[in-house]
Amino acid sequence: MSRLHRKRFAANAVSSLTPRRYGRAGRIGSSTRFWSFADSLWQHSGAVHTHFGAIWEAISDAIPDAPAVVQGKRRFDWRTYEQRAARLARAFLDAGLGPHSKVGMYLYNSPEYCETNFAAIKVRGVPINVNYRYLDHELVYLLDNADAEALVFHRSLSDRVARVQSQLPRLRLLVEVDDGPPPGGSRGVHGAVHYEALQQLAPADRIAPQGDEIYMLYTGGTTGMPKGVMYAMSDFTQFFLKTYPQMIGLPKLGAAEALPALARELRARGESTVSMSGPPLMHGTGCWLGMMVPHLLGGTAALLEKRGLDAIELWDTVSRDRVTLLVIVGDAFARPMLRALDENPGRWDASCLKTIVSSGAMFSLEIKQGLIRHLPELAIADVLGSTEGGMGSSLVRAGASAETARFAMNPTTRVFTDDGREVKPGSGEIGMVANGGMVPIGYYKDPEKSARTFRTIGGVRYGFAGDMATVEADGTITLLGRGSNCINSGGEKIFPEEVEEALKVHAAVEDALVFGVPDERFGQRVVGVASLAPGAAATPEEIVADARTRLASFKLPKQLELVAVVPRAPNGKADYPAAKKLFEAAAAATV
Repeated sequence: MSRLHRKRFAANAVSSLTPRRYGRAGRIGSSTRFWSFADSLWQHSGAVHTHFGAIWEAISDAIPDAPAVVQGKRRFDWRTYEQRAARLARAFLDAGLGPHSKVGMYLYNSPEYCETNFAAIKVRGVPINVNYRYLDHELVYLLDNADAEALVFHRSLSDRVARVQSQLPRLRLLVEVDDGPPPGGSRGVHGAVHYEALQQLAPADRIAPQGDEIYMLYTGGTTGMPKGVMYAMSDFTQFFLKTYPQMIGLPKLGAAEALPALARELRARGESTVSMSGPPLMHGTGCWLGMMVPHLLGGTAALLEKRGLDAIELWDTVSRDRVTLLVIVGDAFARPMLRALDENPGRWDASCLKTIVSSGAMFSLEIKQGLIRHLPELAIADVLGSTEGGMGSSLVRAGASAETARFAMNPTTRVFTDDGREVKPGSGEIGMVANGGMVPIGYYKDPEKSARTFRTIGGVRYGFAGDMATVEADGTITLLGRGSNCINSGGEKIFPEEVEEALKVHAAVEDALVFGVPDERFGQRVVGVASLAPGAAATPEEIVADARTRLASFKLPKQLELVAVVPRAPNGKADYPAAKKLFEAAAAATV
C-alpha cells in the first residue's frame, strides 16, 4: 500500500469512527465536595482536543511544577517534560517527519521513552514500540513493516542498530540515548545524533490535531511476526477518558476541556495519581495504564530503574515515590511481589498503594488474597483484554472474592461460536470472546488479518483476539485461554491456561507452562514445564497428583519437567516456544 493510499485509508477509517460527546454520567463513590467541584468542570470553556498530546500539553500549562516522570534520582516536572518532548519534536520536524510519520522507540523504561512517545504524538506522528529483546532480523522486520522514519535507541543496543541500518533506507533520523558505554567492539551507529544534543534545539511550536491522527501499537502475540494494531487517536483517547477515572474512583469524564482544571484540583488536594508499570513500557499494558492514561489527569509516571523484575526494588519504589496505582501482568509479577512482602514484614510503608491493575496473563485468586492480606485497603482489578480490545474485568477487595479467570463482561462484549451464534449463559458451550467497544481500525498493511480479526455480526463491529470462554448462568465469563494455544488430544480440547492454573495451586510451584507435543495415538499429548518456589521441594509426580484433584484426568500433563525458570517475556506473558525447547532438553537429559 503506497504512502498516499495509507493516508487516505487512515482518514477514511477515522471519519467513520467519529467519537461521540459524552455528558455527565453515573456518580461513583467520592465525596459530595468533590462531586460539586466535578460538576463545575463541565462549564470549563477552554478548547482542548480529544487527543493525548493536546491534553498533555494543556496539563503541562495547568500544573507546570508538578512531577510528570520520575526514575530514581531523575525527576522531571510537567514544564520540563513538555519542553524536552517539544525539542525532540523539533528534531523530527527538521528531519522531514510530520503527520503519520512513524518513530521507532528501541528503548528500555526511561524518561526518554516517555518523551519520545510524547514528541512523536506532538508532530501528529505515530510512536512505534520496539521490543528491546529483538535482534537483527526481528528489528529489520518491524521497522520496515512500520515504515519507520526515525529511531530513538539506547546506546547499549547500538550494535544491533549498526548492523541493520543499511537495510532500512526509510530512516531519516537516528537518535542515541546514553545509558553507558556501547557493547564491546561496537563502532557506533553511523550518522546517529545524541539525544541530549537535540535538547539544545528550540522547542517546536504546538500543532493542533486535525482528527485523522492514528495511534498504533505493535503486538507480537504468542506466535508469528509483530503486527501493528491501529486506532483512531480521538477514539483511543475518548475510550480511556470514559474508563480510566472510574478505575481510580473518580467521576466519568467526557470532555477533554475539563482535564486541566481537574488536574489542578487533584494536585491541590494531594490526590494526584502516581502510577508505576512493572512490565516494560514497550508493551501496551505498561505504557497505557502505567504512563499515558494517568498523564491525562496530571498524574506522575514512576519508572523502575532495573531492566528486569526485582520485587525488592518494586516495593522500595512504591514506598519512596508513594505509588498509588501499580500495573502488573498476572502471577509472573504478583508471586514475587507477595513473597517479598511475606519475607520482609514491616519493611515497607506501602499504604499509599490503592489499586493494582493486571492484564495479559492469569492472576490467581490466592495471590490476590495474599496481597490484600498485607494491604487491606487495596483493590485489585484483573482486566481481560488485549491490544485488540478490552472485554471484561474482575475486582477483588478485602472481604470480597472472585474466581480465577472469571470476569464480568463489558456491556459491549459478547461470546460467539464459530458459526456466529451467541453463546447462551449457562449452556457450557465454548465460544470466542468478542470486543464490541472501541474496536481498532485494523492491522497496519495487513487487510487479510484485519478482516479475520475485526468482523461485523448483526450490524455490530467486533474484535476477536482469539480468547476462548464459556458464559456462566449469571452472565460472567470464564476465560479458558487463547484458541491458538488449544491442545487437541484425542478429540478433547484442552486450554493450557486452565491446566497451568491448576498446577500453580501447589504450594511448591512458582510457575508453570503447558503445551501440546505430537502423539502418534492421540494427535497431541499434554506436557509442560514447572519451576519451584525458592527453598521448596516437590516432584513432578506430586505436582500432577495434586492437580488431579481439580482437573479431569485427560487434561493433566502426561509429562512434567522441572526447570530453573519458566520462560516468560519481560511483560510476564508466556514464551511457549522457549518452554518447549526447555522441555525437550530436560526430557532428553532424563532418558
